[in-house]
Amino acid sequence: VGGKLPKPNMNLDQLNAMFASHGLTQADMIALSGAHTLGFSHCNQFTNRIYNFSKQNPVDPTLNPNYATQLQQQCPKNVDPRIAVNMDPNTPRKFDNVYYKNLQQGQGLFTSDQVLFTDSRSKQTVNAWASS
Repeated sequence: VGGKLPKPNMNLDQLNAMFASHGLTQADMIALSGAHTLGFSHCNQFTNRIYNFSKQNPVDPTLNPNYATQLQQQCPKNVDPRIAVNMDPNTPRKFDNVYYKNLQQGQGLFTSDQVLFTDSRSKQTVNAWASS
């Protein structure tokens, strides 16, 4: 699967290019990202967002502050690499559109999730699917 799945830190241009190389559109990519309404991730895939994000911001400013605190509690520094958290903090065992609602609230676990809402080129699609 190497090279076929997006990396957690990809931006919208990288995501669009990766999916376009498989004949998929941005809307297709956003729809497929909705699969993150289920499943989990190991802490090491996103701790860059909750610790030492940048010199100006130790925590990624696109993260909801309460969600960031929750993630820091679940994934303290030097946590056991086997520890994992749900991709969807609200309805982790239900396939629904809450993934898109989470993005509106700054609760995208990966940068590659949250960018779908923070980038104006994809935000409208996220908003439409969050309300459907």
